[in-house]
Amino acid sequence: MIGKISEVWNLIIQSNTFNFIVMVMLLAYIFKKFNLSDILLKMKRNIIQSIDNSVLVKKEGDEALEKAENSLKNLENEIKLSLDNAEKLGNQTAENILKESEIKLEQTEKNTLKIQQADEKNLSSKLVRDAVSNSTDKARKYITDILDAHPELQEKYIYESLDDLDRIDLK
Repeated sequence: MIGKISEVWNLIIQSNTFNFIVMVMLLAYIFKKFNLSDILLKMKRNIIQSIDNSVLVKKEGDEALEKAENSLKNLENEIKLSLDNAEKLGNQTAENILKESEIKLEQTEKNTLKIQQADEKNLSSKLVRDAVSNSTDKARKYITDILDAHPELQEKYIYESLDDLDRIDLK
């Protein structure tokens, strides 16, 4: 009988079911001894917290990405608007420069014409003065030559001049 008990005992020990039961009992003892259920629960909470944090970080990342995409969309519009404004400003500046240049050119032409006319008047006046001076000199020389040649005319001209002065009314 001891032989049969020993055979049954060998059979039980070699069976997988017995080994499984022993392992389950050993694990249950370890769980109770080391309070593994609390440790596993803390690990579970930590994993859940990590997942929640990951979801929050992903949500913030998605929001940042959306803001960046909107910013890029707006940036393209802002660049286009800035380029359009710069082109308009450039065109206006070019037009203003052209208008101012035309005005300056007209003023320069007018001033040149005025200077030319003033120079013509000065030259004409100088020519008239020179002609009058030459004529006066020639007339004086002619009169003195005649009076030198005919002294009797001197007295006649003196009396005529005095008569002319008497006729002038100085009142």
